[in-house]
Amino acid sequence: MAKLVVVYNTVESEAHKVAAILVGHGLNPVVFDRSSTFPDNLDYLRTFRVFVPAEEYDEAARILAEIDHRNDAKAIPVMKRANGVLLLIMILATVLVLVAALVVVTDTLSP
Repeated sequence: MAKLVVVYNTVESEAHKVAAILVGHGLNPVVFDRSSTFPDNLDYLRTFRVFVPAEEYDEAARILAEIDHRNDAKAIPVMKRANGVLLLIMILATVLVLVAALVVVTDTLSP
């Protein structure tokens, strides 16, 4: 039997997705969960490991790195949009504070 090496550590639901991606590329992944000393109600804290045969490691690592890179590229516009929304909220809050200050000043100056 070929020696198995860890190519990915994650939670259960993601481990099976990663394994399916690797199978789709013709690789032979195996998913194992790390033995857990957590009680059943903390079962979600268990770590799952995706193994591949040692000779498939380089290809599996390349595939996963490419997918990770694509996901990072998709996240950048979302982050820029979120930063833009945050900036807009801060500008609106500043305008409201200035308007409130102007109202207070005009009320105190009027007879």
